[in-house]
Amino acid sequence: MDGLDAEGGFFAKRLERLQAKLRDVGLDAAVIMSPVNLYYFTGTAQRAALLVPSTGEATLYVLRSYERALRESYVKCVEASRLNEVAERLASMRAVGFEEDRLPVKLHRRMAKGVKSLDVSEAIMELRAVKDELEQRLMRRAVRQCDAAFEEAERVLGEGVSAVEAAAKIEAVLRGAGHDGYLDMRSWGDRMPNLVVLPPGDVEPGRIAAVSVGVGVSSACPVGPSARRMRRGDAVLIDVSGRFKGYTSNVTRTFVIGRASREVEEAFEAVKAVHREALRRLRAGADAGEVYRVCIQLAAELGYSEGFMGRGRGKVAFIGHGLGLEVDEPPAIGEGGGVKLKEGMVLAVEPKIVGGQGWGVGLESTILLRSGGCEVLERFPQELIEV
Repeated sequence: MDGLDAEGGFFAKRLERLQAKLRDVGLDAAVIMSPVNLYYFTGTAQRAALLVPSTGEATLYVLRSYERALRESYVKCVEASRLNEVAERLASMRAVGFEEDRLPVKLHRRMAKGVKSLDVSEAIMELRAVKDELEQRLMRRAVRQCDAAFEEAERVLGEGVSAVEAAAKIEAVLRGAGHDGYLDMRSWGDRMPNLVVLPPGDVEPGRIAAVSVGVGVSSACPVGPSARRMRRGDAVLIDVSGRFKGYTSNVTRTFVIGRASREVEEAFEAVKAVHREALRRLRAGADAGEVYRVCIQLAAELGYSEGFMGRGRGKVAFIGHGLGLEVDEPPAIGEGGGVKLKEGMVLAVEPKIVGGQGWGVGLESTILLRSGGCEVLERFPQELIEV
């Protein structure tokens, strides 16, 4: 795009911050090739290599599709037939940064041949962790999708309805509200469904580090809703990820088919208490590990040390995570300490309890961190919902 419009200014500032980091560590340049980071720095996710010098103008070498990249990108585009054109520019440099958490080994070796290679993945994630005004606007739109999804869930859940049938109807609402149609994840090889509908029996651990993302309809893709049909009295955990123009949200609510049992009601009240305590403590400057420890202790005091955030070896050591262009971004609100939260971070806060009979309850919010606290972005009620 010619010139910098209002949105283009945000992309220019992101590149400036990256260049400052390159200078701090003595790198001559960085090469960005992963689609998610290309989009973050340029506005396009076309197949390309972005060469960012420590000073001066960045150039996007586009392999496919140049015409689309030219329309979408906020940086200078050059049509390239092969990556050798980028490698030739790197040959005269001393030290270059690469996304070592993303590049295939063979490609990294090809691009880094003859130069000192350093990893810039962590530096990029530090930049991405704090959302600028444009990103915050897009994530608010993604949260509105979740609100619409839960309104639809109230209409479609019922006795005899399968989890996959309910999910299909809810997902149609997400797509109608502008959902991109898929999610990006940082964890290698993982695929995350846009939403999961989890009746009793489907709340079990899997390959993804989560309390549950469903069992899916086959072992070939062991995530997402199953064909299990809901029965009266079932607690149904619904975890929805909105996504608007690349940016994600993550919200969970618990529904009950008919009347909730006392066991489910008590577990949900415990989840709600932990959720409330987490929101009270989450703010810019807070230590993520300390927030986690307080919430773990509260869950234990309420009698849920075993079922909180999973059972046995299925437990996960966090109660929340960062959100952005990927659904599982840092920082984690989890084990360990020393991670100081910053104003402008967007997090998912998701206390959950898994019962001994395979049912689950949870309450998850997408929040924006402020200096004096946090703002909950979704509007759907934070209650146990009987349908």
